[in-house]
Amino acid sequence: MGSEGAENLTRISRPRKYRIRDWRYWIPLIAIFTGARQDEISQIELADIQMKEGVDCIYITNEGGRTGKSLRTKMSKRRVPIHSMLLKIGLLNFVNISREAGAVSLFPELRRDSKGHFNEISKLYQKYFAKIKIKTLDPIPTNFHSFRHNFSDELRRENAQDEAFKSLLGHAGKGVTTGYGIKEVLGLPRRKDLVETVTYVGVDFSDLLRTSTNAV
Repeated sequence: MGSEGAENLTRISRPRKYRIRDWRYWIPLIAIFTGARQDEISQIELADIQMKEGVDCIYITNEGGRTGKSLRTKMSKRRVPIHSMLLKIGLLNFVNISREAGAVSLFPELRRDSKGHFNEISKLYQKYFAKIKIKTLDPIPTNFHSFRHNFSDELRRENAQDEAFKSLLGHAGKGVTTGYGIKEVLGLPRRKDLVETVTYVGVDFSDLLRTSTNAV
């Protein structure tokens, strides 16, 4: 299933066969399988997609060539393994084609606002969720940050202690509410194992897999 078109929110919200494969497709998928924040994903450069210790990963960093690259805190820098679902639906194909085109950023079409953030993303998805009538459970609204909460909940479902996965989210302390930033104490293979516990039981990803060859 795709959308009716890509020109406006009304057409995007109507299910049809048109396939959107730009940032509007990839950013929420990266968010739900990495737990990364909106701005962290939006500023990813192609050089940040790496293989380390035999694991494909995304380097969440403020280093690189794009002006204004930043993190919530200086200790939020981390490498997050790429979930097998992202690999299956063609994220690395998207990355490789962008590299061949000479791009620097993964999503070069995105622009920061006057405060240095990528708020067009959160605004789009807030309107989109309302358009497709996703219910909001008070007191927590459904918005782009919900993807990060979903990822955390999935990790917590399989790994009862937050300490086991806090480095994936850039958190520090004895729990996810105590602060941010931690030296990466887990090797990438172990972090990969943790990421793969995120499965979203009951969510049907089969359409994404069927259309993975059109991922760009």
